[in-house]
Formats: sequence, C-alpha cells, structure tokens
Amino acid sequence: MSIPTASTSRPITLLPLVTPNPYIGMDNSANSHNPNAGVSQSPVPLTPTGAPITSLRNRYHFPTAANLPHDDDIDKNYFAMNSSSRSFRPKKHWAYLGEITAMEKLARLHLTTRDLAGIEIPIWFHLDHFGNERPAPLVRVFTPDSDVAASGTAVEDGVTLKVGHTFVMVYPELRSFRDGTCGIRVDGDEKAGFKVLPYSLAEILSANDTIVAQKLANFTPVCQRCNQEIGGLQKLACSRCRVAHYCNKECQVADWNPGSANAQGHKALCKLYREVKWFTEMDWDNYVFRQGIRFQR
Repeated sequence: MSIPTASTSRPITLLPLVTPNPYIGMDNSANSHNPNAGVSQSPVPLTPTGAPITSLRNRYHFPTAANLPHDDDIDKNYFAMNSSSRSFRPKKHWAYLGEITAMEKLARLHLTTRDLAGIEIPIWFHLDHFGNERPAPLVRVFTPDSDVAASGTAVEDGVTLKVGHTFVMVYPELRSFRDGTCGIRVDGDEKAGFKVLPYSLAEILSANDTIVAQKLANFTPVCQRCNQEIGGLQKLACSRCRVAHYCNKECQVADWNPGSANAQGHKALCKLYREVKWFTEMDWDNYVFRQGIRFQR
C-alpha cells in the first residue's frame, strides 16, 4: 500500500466557504435593503413631526434570509469599522422573524422557519456551547424526535417552541452547516437573544400595520367594537396596549370578551399588540457596543 504524499493527500476540512448568503435574489420586495448603499429602499413612514416610524416590514432592521449577514463575510449593512479598536462592530440593531413550519429533535433541536419573504431556512440549537472555559450544563434532557413530531412542540432553555408560532432572534448571522445547508445557529452565548412569539407571522404583521397606521398624520380612530369613526373627546383607548380605540365605555367592555363583534375579542389581541409594540417603539438605529438588545424571560 502506497502512502499518500503531500501532493496527493487531501486535508480534512469543513465544507468550503459558500458565497456569502446563498439566499440573495430570493427577496424582491421593495422593502429589501440595498446591499450597496446599506440603507432601506422602502419609504420609511413618518410621524406628523417627521420622526421615522419603526415597522416590522422594513427589511433594513428586520431582514429576511436574503439580506442576513453571513459569518464568513463582513457585511457593511450591519458592521462598521470602529476607529478606536480598529475592528468591525455592529452599527445598528437587527432581528430575524420566521414562522416555525416544522421541527425535529435528534441530538439537537432543528427548526424550519419561513420568513417575511416566504424563504424557508433551518435553525439549529446548540445551547450546550458556552464559549471558551465556560462549562456546559452537566445534564441535558432531550425530548425524543417522535414526541416533537407528534406534538409540534419543544422546549429549549425554558422557551416553548411550537409549529405556527414565530421565532425571533436579534443579531443573527447565517452559518454554513456540514450538511450543505445554510441557516441560523443558536449558541449558549446567544440564548438571551432569541424568543418565540405565540402568534403566526401574519398575525404579527397585521398588528404591526395597525400600530404603524395609528402614528401617521392621517390616522382617524375607529371604534374597535362598532367600527364608527371617533372624534373629539369621545375617544377611549385600552389602558394596556393603547392601540384599541372605542367610542364609549360600553363598547370597550363589550369588546373585551370573546364573542363580541370582534370574533377574538380584544382580550386575545391586547397582548399581541403589546408584544409588537416592543419592536416598534425600540430605537433600532443606535447600537452601543456590549449594550445590545436582549430578551427577558
């Protein structure tokens, strides 16, 4: 048997680097940011005073897979050179939203998510990785894959994940996996950066549109119960979300419980509005190093 020489042997390596972001070109929406200019192509809605309004439909801060940075590349839409450290650091906040369409759990939890543009990407959980010299948990309990497939539900780090709900992660970067796919990996160091909203992506975007519309100059409040336009001193708003408006107290009380004119009732919508307002009221443009956004749970 001949021994391979240096010229004939092949080193053991990971997969070759992919072209950064293989999903480029799959999101043709006008809301998609310009990869050359690093700014949103979509017209940013403004308040009557001219202040920009945050909308989940703006791909600059809420990118689809086609616009996410890849960890094998320095995307200047997301990173800028810091003059003092002479290194690239994030220049803004960003978050990925994807509705969970499938999940399985073998050695690790694996999700398939569909984003704002309808692109499906995989997400792998590696929450036992805690970086250099940080010990992994001594005990990891995994749910059998058959149970996850049957129930469509899994729990990771105290977060319940379910098919039909929406996965959210701040500062994600695409990674190339050994199986040839490209997606998002959630490490132990990043576990404070993800959460799951118990709503579909369509429900979240509908709530977003309602919230954004109320900040525009031409907004006219309409009673959530009887659909009548509200003017003058009649206007009442839900004290919790400040999104639902009513023409009188009777309409407000009647709309709270299921079975009212609104099929869901405001009780079901109030928390959704408050969840979405967390995003729409955040300043996504100003990033302070080591003081990024984190989810509490």
